[in-house]
Order: sequence, then structure tokens, then C-alpha cells
Amino acid sequence: MIRAPVLLLFAAAALAAPDEKRIRTALHAILAEPKEADRAKLIDALGDGGGPLEEIEQVLRKGPLYPRDAAEGKGVVRIGGAAGGYAFTHDGEPYGYAVHVPSGYDPEKGSALLLDPGHGTWARMELEEKLKGLDFYRNLADSAGCRDWLVVRTEIVERIGPDARGLPEEEGNLIFQRMFRDLATRYHFDPDRVYVTGLSQTGFWAWELGLCRADRFAGTAPMSAVTRQVTGLHANLLALPVYVLHGAKDAVCPVAQPRETCSELARIGVPVRYREFPNAGHDGNVWNALPTALERLKERPRERYPRRVSKSLQTAKDGWCYWIRIDRLEDEGTGKAGQPPKAGIDGEIDGQTVRLFSDGVSRVTLCFASEMMDLGKPS
Repeated sequence: MIRAPVLLLFAAAALAAPDEKRIRTALHAILAEPKEADRAKLIDALGDGGGPLEEIEQVLRKGPLYPRDAAEGKGVVRIGGAAGGYAFTHDGEPYGYAVHVPSGYDPEKGSALLLDPGHGTWARMELEEKLKGLDFYRNLADSAGCRDWLVVRTEIVERIGPDARGLPEEEGNLIFQRMFRDLATRYHFDPDRVYVTGLSQTGFWAWELGLCRADRFAGTAPMSAVTRQVTGLHANLLALPVYVLHGAKDAVCPVAQPRETCSELARIGVPVRYREFPNAGHDGNVWNALPTALERLKERPRERYPRRVSKSLQTAKDGWCYWIRIDRLEDEGTGKAGQPPKAGIDGEIDGQTVRLFSDGVSRVTLCFASEMMDLGKPS
């Protein structure tokens, strides 16, 4: 795809020393507000954060200043004291998720987080049954030495799968981002150590969330999943570590797909690892090997400012790509997985030079930081 230069919009601010308590309190209020318009008003009311942008970012990375009952919010359900179930809404529809909190959790410290997007076949199960899936991932995380991680399992996939609302996958991605916002008002997780995994249908979403928001995660570990939705979007994963597990005898999700996908990812420089099990099918012989993937993925945190980024997409509903935000497309698609992208952008930083090439993008915003270049010099 040949991509042409695009219109650039830059935003910057110079502020005094940040007021940590005020900023963290305001952050909690902004994240907790479900209505976009009211959330925008809160952001405007915050005004200048009281300090240079990079110093404010350091404050924000400490997380919201949590009220005493932050983890006991509306919709909470306690199961054995270990898991909390929470409710939130997106576009007027209710969704839920559960959190397994490790012993010794400290809200003043950001914890790593493992996300299981959930599984559509669990739609008719009771909450207690669904939480068994949470225990499954908790045990695998513990086996990987990740005993201090938060583990999150959602019911989003069972709500938007083919037997439910049938929402386009790019819209489904927005629901997951709304879940993260709700989660951030209750628990302090480290944005540089968020990992997503899943098997079969959930493995599809481990791929999909990486394709939609690679900048959100430190790594993804799809297991026994189809990869046809990755076609044409391989470069979206340029800076995202991927660890794929698959059985050679898988009759549900043919092994030819991940073989081909991982080969293409490796060819373009994606940090991908592929592990195939010769005698395994669509079964636990693959899924029980997740600790190996987590051990490898946790070796490095999320790359905040990669020098090379790329994103192809169908809609501009969630156009973030690390330090680039795609604001407007020339033409919008349906947002469904497997459809050809409507637009794309490639970005590269070389010293003080930033190069952008795009196709079908009419407006973007760039967000720079001192880790990327010397902001005091011309570029």
C-alpha cells in the first residue's frame, strides 16, 4: 500500500509544577464518569494540570487517588473474598467483568495485569461457573511466577459474539477500552505491563485487541485461534510481542493459519514466537503451556514510544497508534474483522525527523515526548 503525507495537528502545553493530589483526584472522577460529554467537561474543568506535561504524566502513572471504597463500587459481587465482579455500561448496554486480586495487593503500586476477554460459550453459565475460568488463568499465571498480577476475565465476548448482539469487532474493542477505564477507578494496574491471552474464540480476541490497540498492551498470547482476521493488518503489531501456541492436529482452528501468520509477522520484524505441539489438538495440551508464554512476555514491559509504528483500520472510532492518533478517514468501513482496511498510516522517528505516510487518512494528531526526541530543538 502506497501512503502519502497527511495533515498534521500538534498539541503542546507548558505548565507549572503539578498538584499531585488534585490531578489524581480529578483522574478518578474523569475515569469514573460513564458519559463522554460529562467526562469531557471534567477534563476541561481540570484546565491546566499545574505542571509540565511530562511531569503530569508521571503523576498520572501513579493511578487515581482511590476513595476508600473504590473496589466496592456499584455492581460488585464477592466470591470467596478473592474475586470481585463489576458492572459498567457502554452505549447504554451493561457489561461485566471479574477480578482476581492477589494477596498483598497494594493500591499505591501498579500491578501487572493479565486479561482474558471471556468466551461466548459461557453465556448461559451462572456467575460462580464463570469464575472457574478466572481460577484457570489465575493458576496458570501463578505457575509462570506472576503471583502478584491482577487477573481479569470479562463477559464482553459472550455479549457481542455471533449469537448475541453481533457488533463489529472494532466496536467491541471500544467496549474493552471502556472496561479498562472502569477497572482503573477500582484497581491500580501498571499500563506498561498489561497482557492479553485467550484460547479458541477468546484467542481470536487476543489477536483482535492487539490489532486494534497494540499500544495498550505489553504482549499478547493467542492459543488455538484462527488468524484470518490478521490478513492485511500484520504491521499493526510491529512493536507488540506476540507468543502463539497451537496444536498441529487442531481440527477446529486449522494450524495452517497461525503458521502462515507468524511467518509473515517474523518477516516484517514483529517480535513473535510460535510454539506448535505435534500431538495436540484443540485441547489442554496447548492451553496448559501458557506459563511458558507468560514467562517470556513478562521479560519486557510495553514499549511506550517505538520508532516505527503502523496502523491499518476501517474506522476512526479508536485511532490511537502509540504517538499517533488517527482522527479522521476519507471513508469509513463497517469495523468488522476480516474486511479490508479503509485506511492506514506508517510513522517513523529518525533523530529529529518524523516521517509519516498514509493512505485514506485525512487528519491526525501527533503526541511527542522527550524520550522520542529533543523537543527543544527544531524538527
